[in-house]
Formats: sequence, structure tokens, C-alpha cells
Amino acid sequence: MATDHKATIEAVNAAFNAGNMDAFFELCTDDIEMGTVGKPLSRGKDVLRKEMDDDSWHPPVIQVTGIVIDGDRAVCHGTMEMNKKSGEEHNYAYADCYTFRGNLISRILVYMYELKNQ
Repeated sequence: MATDHKATIEAVNAAFNAGNMDAFFELCTDDIEMGTVGKPLSRGKDVLRKEMDDDSWHPPVIQVTGIVIDGDRAVCHGTMEMNKKSGEEHNYAYADCYTFRGNLISRILVYMYELKNQ
């Protein structure tokens, strides 16, 4: 089966923009590892679902600048607006580093930098 990692990453971003976490998890292995650089990675869909279950945030608005793919690894980078329902606004530059196992995502390592006053 052919892999189209770019289409998978685009589907991930569309799922996050829509707040559709089920669509995101369909693109991942059961033992997915995910986390922000410098912090421990979380492992498994059930763990990640619990960690991401926070209805105090609006779905993010992700703007992709570029996607670079090399075999079973890829990097997607751009900007992301994440706002709390309380009105608190947060803007980030990000780079998501993906590892694939076949057609599914097995690892995402996230680099994020908050853009202050922008």
C-alpha cells in the first residue's frame, strides 16, 4: 500500500482545526507517542485522549508554512493560534516532527514557541 504522508499531515491539521479528535486518532497507531520537546512523551491513544480532553480551549487555527518529508519521517511547520474560551489569546510558531509506521503516525514531537505581542 502506498503512503501519502503529506495528505496524512494535512488531514491531521484539518482535524485539529475542526476540533475533531476522533479523526486525528484514526490517523495514529494505537501506541502513538506524542509530546512537546523537553517534556516526557505520552504513549497510547487512551492516554492522549485524556490529556487532550480540555473544553476550555477553542479549536486551534493552524497555518502551515511548509511540510518536508524524508521516508518515514516528516516535519510540518507554521503558526498556530490557540485561544481559551475565556478570551485569553495565544499565538505560536511550531514544528511538528512526525514518524510514520506504514500509513499511520507513530510519533509526534512538537516544538512550540509562543509569539508574544504579535
